[in-house]
Amino acid sequence: MPVDTDTGSARETVQAVVLAGTSRIPYRRAGSGEHVLLLQGAAQGGDAPPLLAAVARRFRVFVPELPGDGRPGDAPLAARLRGFLDGAGLRRVHLVADEASAAEALWLALSEPERVHRLAIVLAENADPAFPAGLPLERFAQSGQPLLVVRREAAPRDGGGAGEASADERIVRFLAGGAEGDAAAGK
Repeated sequence: MPVDTDTGSARETVQAVVLAGTSRIPYRRAGSGEHVLLLQGAAQGGDAPPLLAAVARRFRVFVPELPGDGRPGDAPLAARLRGFLDGAGLRRVHLVADEASAAEALWLALSEPERVHRLAIVLAENADPAFPAGLPLERFAQSGQPLLVVRREAAPRDGGGAGEASADERIVRFLAGGAEGDAAAGK
């Protein structure tokens, strides 16, 4: 099923299904512009998670439901990720993952660099400080592909520090071509 051509709204989230081989992969889509694949954990669930809304103001965002057993390098999840891209007709995307899906995101970006323009990895505020131990971030950085690793901070109740961009804002700037994450770990 090729990518549809309707103009999406950042506020409107459409639900659809992609056929990938014999599998049906449900997904949500919002926004318009360059394609961003936002993996579930990074999207933070819900109908209008903040990151999905922020990215959809500037990009066409796809949030596929790609179940896997959560192990790094989970072949079935990685294969479903590629199948989703193929089934949706997405040739090149920006990719946003969380620490649980980072291995699969890196796998795709390293094995098919022509498909992933920029990769952002979003860490939860309580993520293991040793992350990304064991992941080939240096190899990815050496490939010349832009990478941003950003840790979510607890939302300040007073509106935040002056001049400090939120993790979501940093991700949007990075995906739009900002140099913020062109080095291999902007934590």
